[in-house]
Amino acid sequence: MPTNYTCMICGTTNFSIPYANDFSVIECKKCRYGIIDPVPSSEELDRLYNSPQYFSTHMHTNYEELNEQKLEEAIQKEGIFHFHYLNKILKQSSSVLEIGPGYGLQLKHLANAGYKVKGLETSANAAAFIKNKLGLAVEHSSLENSEDKNMYDVLMMNHVLEHFTDIQHAMQKVKTLLKPGGHLYLRVPNHDSFDRRKMGNKWPAYLPFHISYFSKKSLKILLAKQNFEIINIEEYISDEFLKNIPIYIKKPLKLLMFILGISPFLNGRTITRIAKKHA
Repeated sequence: MPTNYTCMICGTTNFSIPYANDFSVIECKKCRYGIIDPVPSSEELDRLYNSPQYFSTHMHTNYEELNEQKLEEAIQKEGIFHFHYLNKILKQSSSVLEIGPGYGLQLKHLANAGYKVKGLETSANAAAFIKNKLGLAVEHSSLENSEDKNMYDVLMMNHVLEHFTDIQHAMQKVKTLLKPGGHLYLRVPNHDSFDRRKMGNKWPAYLPFHISYFSKKSLKILLAKQNFEIINIEEYISDEFLKNIPIYIKKPLKLLMFILGISPFLNGRTITRIAKKHA
């Protein structure tokens, strides 16, 4: 247990330990930001990212083995899901950079729609797939070591921010890649979700390569400190809460919860935010 803990988001020194197993998670009692303890070394992270555990939790499909039809179906499925959020900010001339695109399915969907896209990917295999199979621009690099000097209209980070060992530095780098007035599309696991509270130590996002654990409050503070304004918040009812409710009741029940304003207390496992960089 740490003796000198200071939250890197809000500066508070009071903390709890909501998870302790092979590693611990220390959570700030004020803003509910959590951080893994101990933070893995870069060598340990390299080992974890190449382990079977990482691929079983993050890469559920071997896209390199899909035929053309199955690959196109996967691109459509992934693309339509994210475009639900992105269509609020994309313009016809928008340029898009995705940090950690994996195998680039969302980028391919956007490229097919006429947007100028690029990926920034640390995995050599994934970067090669994006370049050679999908025919898209990609830089094989970490965010910290990227040599990209361009600025983009939209920057995507889909379940990526929680992997950085220094989130403040990562966000500062993000700002250099966004045009003034540009938009950040951000999705992270929600440590303050109904799912996490209900599942406890069995919550599937407790993973040794997840460095940060965000709440809505801690993410709001982080974005504000980095000169971002949140312009869109997406909430949804927890699948864990709904799993035993008959399907014909789910839709009216969810609508009622939103009307009554209780949906934030039964929120799902992901926080989705769109934020605008101040000019």
